[in-house]
Amino acid sequence: NQFMTSVLILISLVLVGCGKLTTIQGVYASSDNRCWVVNGILKLFASANLTEYTIPNNVTKVGAHAFLNCDSLSNVTIPEGVISVADYAFYDCDNLKSVTIGNSVTTIGERVFCDCKLLSHLTIGKNVKEIGCQAFIECSNIYMIICRATTPPKLDWFLSDSTPTSFEKLETLVIPTGCEEAYANSDWGYYLKE
Repeated sequence: NQFMTSVLILISLVLVGCGKLTTIQGVYASSDNRCWVVNGILKLFASANLTEYTIPNNVTKVGAHAFLNCDSLSNVTIPEGVISVADYAFYDCDNLKSVTIGNSVTTIGERVFCDCKLLSHLTIGKNVKEIGCQAFIECSNIYMIICRATTPPKLDWFLSDSTPTSFEKLETLVIPTGCEEAYANSDWGYYLKE
């Protein structure tokens, strides 16, 4: 029954953590048996032995803590259809290096990628409007960001204080042609290279 499946998943999470889960089964399981999806919200991910992952098409929101401590992942694609990524969704994914956020995403929550120390390449979709507080705190290796949004996403200062330090190794910020002035006059202005 649905209740037992949910209880078994929660017990598994408590006992072994998502990093050791290999499959999720039951009525809320994704077609690849890697995600627990309830009403379009990805609640839990079974990451064992996966280095790359594209979130399934039936997901509209990546839930809070869904990928917490998923240490095997190095590349994640958040596809079209997902509209938001909740707080702490990818918190402490030690080997995460590259994230592609699809064009349908409008909101990235607080501390979403916090403590993803190897994250180096980030692509932000064209409809992202807001990036939550400290979304990239402790992500000190980001060297390239491709931001496809013509209106610069609001950065709800995702830093530990008011000085921009999360992107200290940022070498390249790619923005849409003709949007240089908008980015220069936004929170992103600090990161534009002369």
